[in-house]
Amino acid sequence: MIKYLLLSIFIACQLSLMSTQQLAPNDLKPLKTKAPKPDEPIIIVGGGLAGLSAALEALKADGTVILIDKSKDLGGNSAKASSGINGVNTETQHKMHIEDSTDKFYSDTMSAGDRENDPGLVDLLVQESTSAVEFLIDVGVDLTDINLCGGHSVPRTHWIPSPKEGKPIPVGFSIIKNLKSKVQEFGDMHPGKLQIMTDTPVVGIVTWNDFVTGVRIKNSTGHLV
Repeated sequence: MIKYLLLSIFIACQLSLMSTQQLAPNDLKPLKTKAPKPDEPIIIVGGGLAGLSAALEALKADGTVILIDKSKDLGGNSAKASSGINGVNTETQHKMHIEDSTDKFYSDTMSAGDRENDPGLVDLLVQESTSAVEFLIDVGVDLTDINLCGGHSVPRTHWIPSPKEGKPIPVGFSIIKNLKSKVQEFGDMHPGKLQIMTDTPVVGIVTWNDFVTGVRIKNSTGHLV
């Protein structure tokens, strides 16, 4: 399931933003906290591929989302990605009669990392790669072209087909564009379920009994919240 892949690459923590007195930027004092309630928002830090995917999945599950990014716009480095996404046993591979397997993908990834990779994380990447590709296709990203890229013994890097004329379509830009559109669409359909805070650096976390329950941010006036 895509949700398990997402859990390995982003932090989504429950509890609404907790306000405190105005503080100097370097004076991050601890807050008195309390146990989170089940109906409080899901806070997602970072609005790149992982954060937007997390927001979309949370909204689909009827969650209330606060999405925070330090930049003026969402996308992060994900929007600049020019390659593709690796996946095994995908529908696109089957249509192109590409013979691949999870064992091959695992072996290629471990070899490319000089076998210093975390075996558990590599296995998670491989096992969830099919659903990750299908997730992006479901949100409207055309990943119907596959190429053989460095480190792989089999074509499994899913790309956007290049137009007959003109420049190739950057896959990162297209992924972010479609995810932003889907997230905003869910937000518009369910008022009060989505709050997006850009140009908002996260400067710390709030904990309760060793659990992360919220975040500290610097607002537009430079005060810590």
